[in-house]
Amino acid sequence: MAGPLTPQDAALYRNPHSTLPMPGGGSDMPVAYYQSTKLPLTWNFLPADNLYQAVWQTPVFNLRPDLRSAGGSPKTGVPIWNTNSRLYVQISNLVNSSASTTQGLRVTAREQASIAYGDVRTGFSSVENVTSPVDVTSDVMLGTGQPDRVVLVFAPLGESYPVRFWSVRLVFRKDPSDWASDQIIHVESAYY
Repeated sequence: MAGPLTPQDAALYRNPHSTLPMPGGGSDMPVAYYQSTKLPLTWNFLPADNLYQAVWQTPVFNLRPDLRSAGGSPKTGVPIWNTNSRLYVQISNLVNSSASTTQGLRVTAREQASIAYGDVRTGFSSVENVTSPVDVTSDVMLGTGQPDRVVLVFAPLGESYPVRFWSVRLVFRKDPSDWASDQIIHVESAYY
């Protein structure tokens, strides 16, 4: 009878000979997949800015899990084994008959990354902002015939040779004059 699995034998970080760096993914590597729960945005009023704001963020993705603990760093982040994968973010409940959900809505996206160290368990994270906020409002608000749902697609920095640790943060903002308390926008994501 086999003993318990050790970390180097675990499915997502398989390395039976404990080599460093570990061998590349073989035919038995898991499919690259992550899916979040569909959650409503939590809005907060910011008196200093005189606006309502909601922030949504992905977990930190480890886009180079083949590097394992190279350089002495711990294995952290959601491992994504396929470098050609994309992050899909679905924003829903944009058409609400009782509130002008998209009226005055502004949405920005910002990427966070780290080239070598992504330990987010200690309260300190080296995964920091690496892009300026990009206005993606026009990708969310489509004008006449506004659909109830939209999908945003993100490719990590480095494309087919991505940065090791990566995350995306969306910030939703509304002016108080456009605010209605019953506007509930949902966000969910998948990486594949």
